[in-house]
Amino acid sequence: MLPDDEMETKELTERILDEIVALSEANRVVTMLYFMDGYSQREISDLLGLPVSTVKSRLHEARKKLQRGLIEMAREVFQENKPRDEFIQELLDVCDVHISRD
Repeated sequence: MLPDDEMETKELTERILDEIVALSEANRVVTMLYFMDGYSQREISDLLGLPVSTVKSRLHEARKKLQRGLIEMAREVFQENKPRDEFIQELLDVCDVHISRD
């Protein structure tokens, strides 16, 4: 991996971790156990003494919040690295061709 790629990966990882830290403590704990530690919803339920439905609800809330944060992050990246107008037109033309064929 090139040094620039390593830097970008590190920055992206830090931003994702910042989004996770911004979750409520209850949602953060469930999210980390599920996604980072690989526990199942049932295992988290047993570990924390919560109903499985609560674990599912917290994961759902966390996913929605993380998605919003990642979408905003993507918007920022796209604005900083906006493609040239010709590329956008070519992309629209290709999409139009595929839509027309459907």
